[in-house]
Amino acid sequence: MGSMRPLTISALTTHIVNLFEADDLLRDVWVVGEVSNWKRAASGHIYFVLKDGGATINGVMWRGHAQRHSWLPVEGDQVLAH
Repeated sequence: MGSMRPLTISALTTHIVNLFEADDLLRDVWVVGEVSNWKRAASGHIYFVLKDGGATINGVMWRGHAQRHSWLPVEGDQVLAH
């Protein structure tokens, strides 16, 4: 690790939150991507991956949000997520 000291989880997440809050682009970010690996958990939450040609990110739709929508994304859909 050289001269770098490891961060605690709290310190890392606080730093990330501060970066997001200080950046106009990240403060209220929307992303577009293709839904992959869509799974509804027993809890009712929906877990999925959003992907494009160069990257992937994990996503979740909370149970309450999923229950309020008549349409839910399926594998291969292009979606806009907030």
